Amino acid sequence: MPWVELLVGSYFALTVYYAVDNENYITVPFLLLFVIGYWYTGLMSLLQGRFGGASLRATTHTKPFPVGV
Repeated sequence: MPWVELLVGSYFALTVYYAVDNENYITVPFLLLFVIGYWYTGLMSLLQGRFGGASLRATTHTKPFPVGV
């Protein structure tokens, strides 16, 4: 699914180019919100598995949901 998000972000990047080419500058900031949002979500989804186990303190718990005590 992250590849779909990156693809949609790329589509919105093309619409930003189209808006600038047609001198429709008022829509560019709003379209950039979509570009940044979709690309950020897609990249974080792709990189989640890579950096998921690299924590500073890796502890294993016997309880399914560890609570303070």
